[in-house]
Amino acid sequence: MKSSTENPYWAPEAVTAVEPILQADARRAIDRPASILMALSTLNALLYAVFFSINFVAWVNTQEHDRRVNAAVFGILLSIHIFSSVSFARVRGCKGYYRGLVCAALATIPGISSCIVVAIPFGIWLTSVLLRPGMYAAFNHTSSESITASESITDSESITDSESITDSESITDSES
Repeated sequence: MKSSTENPYWAPEAVTAVEPILQADARRAIDRPASILMALSTLNALLYAVFFSINFVAWVNTQEHDRRVNAAVFGILLSIHIFSSVSFARVRGCKGYYRGLVCAALATIPGISSCIVVAIPFGIWLTSVLLRPGMYAAFNHTSSESITASESITDSESITDSESITDSESITDSES
């Protein structure tokens, strides 16, 4: 039986770190599904815009409530496809990991996805690629500018941070 002092919520010690995927490998894996979904979203956004403008003339004779509902539905779908198209473009450049996941999940919904059901397999493909172990690290790869900025911290700044320990913390550490 475990003693009462052990924390039952500790993570196991045998967990190994996931090796990050190189950014070039991530781009190569993401390029095809993201490009196809970006093209489908852009095409669908253009089709919605054309369809909305054609139907706007037909809506003149309908009641105002119906016009508002139709305009709202088309506006929401058009904005989803514009957002998806921009997000897939960012994903191709290994930026916007969570936006890519959200839009890949949206692409798997038949009523919302680009070109009805054509985008569903590509949305599943992109989701499976984005959820590979280490893919998130490829999106968080820092640029050379941010590395040089973090390396420019002087030793005096790091010393002042370590000297900010209070006396009470140092006393409790020495007693134990």
